[in-house]
Amino acid sequence: MGHFSDRCYRFATTAQWKAGAMTGFDPDGDRLTLSAPLVARRLAGSEAGCLAAVDACGRAAWLHRSTGELVQLYDFGPELQGRLVVDMPVALSIGPTRLWVQSPGRVTRFHARTLQELGSFSHARLIASASDGCDGLWLLIGSRRGAYVRHIDGRGCLASTPVHLLCAVRPIALSAARDGSWLAVLDSPEDARAPTANEWRLHDIDIAQCRAAKPVCFRLAPGEWPPRHLVVDPRGHVHVAASTPGSSILVVSRDGEEIARQPLPLPPKAGAVSGLLWRDSLFLAATDGLYSLEPATSEDGDVGVARGIFITPALISPDGSPSGWNRADVEVEMPEEATLKVSFASYGDTDADRIDAIGRAFAATSASPATRVAQVDPLIGWAADTRTYTGKSGVRRTLRFLLDGARETHLWLKFEFECPAGMPAASMLSLRVRYPDRSWLADLPAIYREDERSAVQLRRFLAPIEALYGDLSETIDALPGRIDPATASDEWLPWLLEWLGFPPTSGLGAAIQRRLLSDAGTLLDERGTQGALERMLGIVTEGRSRVHDSGAAAGFWVLSSRRTRLTAQLGRDTRVVATRPADFVLGRKDLRLGEAPLGRSCTDVAALLCASCGLVSIRIELPLEQRALVEPIVRALIDMFVPAHCRVEIEVAPATRALPAGRIDNSLTLGGGRLADSRTLELGRVTRPGGWQLPPSDIQPIPIDGTAAPDGARRLA
Repeated sequence: MGHFSDRCYRFATTAQWKAGAMTGFDPDGDRLTLSAPLVARRLAGSEAGCLAAVDACGRAAWLHRSTGELVQLYDFGPELQGRLVVDMPVALSIGPTRLWVQSPGRVTRFHARTLQELGSFSHARLIASASDGCDGLWLLIGSRRGAYVRHIDGRGCLASTPVHLLCAVRPIALSAARDGSWLAVLDSPEDARAPTANEWRLHDIDIAQCRAAKPVCFRLAPGEWPPRHLVVDPRGHVHVAASTPGSSILVVSRDGEEIARQPLPLPPKAGAVSGLLWRDSLFLAATDGLYSLEPATSEDGDVGVARGIFITPALISPDGSPSGWNRADVEVEMPEEATLKVSFASYGDTDADRIDAIGRAFAATSASPATRVAQVDPLIGWAADTRTYTGKSGVRRTLRFLLDGARETHLWLKFEFECPAGMPAASMLSLRVRYPDRSWLADLPAIYREDERSAVQLRRFLAPIEALYGDLSETIDALPGRIDPATASDEWLPWLLEWLGFPPTSGLGAAIQRRLLSDAGTLLDERGTQGALERMLGIVTEGRSRVHDSGAAAGFWVLSSRRTRLTAQLGRDTRVVATRPADFVLGRKDLRLGEAPLGRSCTDVAALLCASCGLVSIRIELPLEQRALVEPIVRALIDMFVPAHCRVEIEVAPATRALPAGRIDNSLTLGGGRLADSRTLELGRVTRPGGWQLPPSDIQPIPIDGTAAPDGARRLA
């Protein structure tokens, strides 16, 4: 967060934002996006007094408690599927081929299409159930130790190993993650006289390891009702809500960090909440039917505006002296109707107690960024010198807030966003706070600083000019980092490669372009060689390429004759390693290679040489979905690295899942723990020895003559 080289504090990543206090924001990568106000919309066709569920196709369904009628909601409207005979149903779960109905102390299994009853499982201490995402069911069962969860599959087979909850008080609800990797259990006491009536707990159960983590405890605010229902969304966030109308819905992370808190926007006629569902968005089962929580639009005039607050942690001047602060640069995206109010507070040595209190509020381990706002905001006395900015058509822009009034060593900044409902969400992308107060005013004669009020006005007049030239200086200073392959941004990589003479490479991924740029010096220096071509193709195709140069193969030796002027000069362009057989005589008419006599059957020597020399054969493998985009780039790169006098044959094949074949002298290491998989690499068949010798074996060969005894007892037959 602190960058002492350029004398500033920066906030641009998720971890840096979480160091502060925030509310009303939905974390969206490395930016803070204002959460839109929610509005409850009744699901057309849903009926009152029903048990709701979501099937494997994402369609809503509900079961009438009194009649047992099962209704499925399609695009054309609700349709009756049949009738289920279950006494006093309390929960409904639907899988691809199985349907489960929970009643007091029992779960009953049905066929999802025919609605035929397939069996049931009963337990006197059954508390809750939740679908596992397939045809099975997770059961929450009470025990002497508190409670445990157990799985039952679509055939009715019960898992032998239960997972016990740690420090369970009174678990009441259960929900499974979308990927089935973990479970969330809500532990909220029903009896207000219980010792833990002022807190509720969230249990995290890891399915892969079959163990439950220590629960996370949440304190209830005065007058707040304990939650009764929960559901896990695809991002792994847990939504909890109480049954009482007018309560709030809370969103927490898996590790218990509070993310958002909003009042339930249910109409008075909706009644009490009986359950939570997730189908692309949050659904609430109320007394009179199903409601979906959706972002409000401009037509929902009574919803109001979305509000968000972000407060920085204490920013301390590194030199420890009250030399003042320069300015705060905040990069935002806001629609024209949105506003941003910036405030600051600055304290020094005389306010040590207040500084310590604020520090303790930020450092409290039980507080999350969302809960710190209520604890920190009252402790900080914000200065009256504030500034309000308005949006500009959602365009990314940098707003500069002058901190000439901040003279002490400790600084806090507060950013308050407001955006009407239905507008594009406002976002804060980055924040940079500069120190110390280094103004051009200090370089002017002292007479300009004698009158404090005039000096302040002059300082504000100079601030835009300082920012303009400061940006130019930073751009120039950052130029080495922008052209460095390790630090250059992804947008600069194609331009840098083109600057070095490469063809346009925008279709390649950023990682491939960065590797090309890193190896550009060696590749360009050795351009025109087989090694450079292989390395380039290895980078672009991720090792799925093969190059064959006819110049590396055995060449033709044409003896002189009367019909051609081509002459093979022994000792200059040919080499004889050894004579085999011993009576090998050059130039004999009866000497044959294969079936052709030397110097007699090669009638067109020039055509023979042109057909074989200067030929480069290339085989590359590209994914089918990327071939149309990547193949033209690869062909342009090949033309850049292959000499102009060479002919090129390119074979493009679809990429396979198997690992590319390695070379013995390059990517295959023998005896070092990187032996290739025998299914994809076979020595001598798909590998190519390139001047690499296998190490001599330490084991002496055993002659198979019937006399050697490998183990001292037996002999080879």
